[in-house]
Amino acid sequence: MRLAIAPAIGASLVPVRPEHAFSLALLAGDPCISKWANVGFIDSVASAADFIARRMAEAEKGSSVTFALIAWDTLIGCCGLHSFSTEREEAEIAFWIGSPYQNRGFGSEVCCSLVGVAARIPTLSKLKARCFSKNGPAIRVLQKCGFIAVPSPPSRLEDKFTRLQLPLHSRGTEKGVVGPLVQQL
Repeated sequence: MRLAIAPAIGASLVPVRPEHAFSLALLAGDPCISKWANVGFIDSVASAADFIARRMAEAEKGSSVTFALIAWDTLIGCCGLHSFSTEREEAEIAFWIGSPYQNRGFGSEVCCSLVGVAARIPTLSKLKARCFSKNGPAIRVLQKCGFIAVPSPPSRLEDKFTRLQLPLHSRGTEKGVVGPLVQQL
């Protein structure tokens, strides 16, 4: 499966695979990424391979799907839909873009593409997202794709996070809500 998200530069999403371990280690090992992304501690090819193996096992169970973002034949980030719950009819969206590739619109492209993927899963009625409250760029990307902030339960740990959600039944393909990417899917 290959999902084109920015055809002009050949960017696409592909399921994360063992051959991505070296590139993943280089990008996710960057302190600027590990500070904001929930990728665990990836500091070597072995730890990246372990991360990929766990994500592939989750995909086999049907509890999540993790994609490698490929542009210019290079892994430039990761994203996915995680914590599928048929009882709650929701999943959590997650994404990160490697530092050398940030501020080029890839976050918006990825996020809106994942919304389009989720919209095609009949058991999902809501997408959730959680990011550090100080990660303004990620919050803006999510809001650009239609997510709205929701109150968090009071706790010291939760004060660090901003929670957002997007009801899929009210999504649209009109400009500014999900954007033109969903129309390409």
